Amino acid sequence: MIRYAVILLVIFLSQIAVGVFAFLEIRSESSFKSAVKGTLQQAFNGYDKESNKEIVNLLQEKFKCCGVEGPNDWLSKPTGIPPSCYSDQTKRTDLHTDGCLNKFVDFLHHSVRTIGIVVLTLSAIEVVGAIFSLCLSSSIKNRERRFRY
Repeated sequence: MIRYAVILLVIFLSQIAVGVFAFLEIRSESSFKSAVKGTLQQAFNGYDKESNKEIVNLLQEKFKCCGVEGPNDWLSKPTGIPPSCYSDQTKRTDLHTDGCLNKFVDFLHHSVRTIGIVVLTLSAIEVVGAIFSLCLSSSIKNRERRFRY
């Protein structure tokens, strides 16, 4: 039982360390945003690859955005502005004017809050489990001592 409690406490401390690291990384808004921007630019620059094309189109459709910073990002590309930048993709009308960077960063911030709440809840459950296992272990030891006499 004590091993179980120790394992739970090690997992708990690992979660705390990862949570603090993630919080500090996201807290520095400029470095987080520049990292996301670099990743998005890699995906948008590789639009000619099928896997990147699917990701970029999905991102632009879901967030109703166009390009990393805006539709001007596509003007220098040989493909031109893709259909996913438009609300009506068949007629190519109603161009999305917002870039995907800010919308995606906002989405990530919201997701991190949700993940943080879930991790805190799981951590609390782990601590309760460790406490219960230590209590059970103590109870078993006391019972063994009583029956020896």
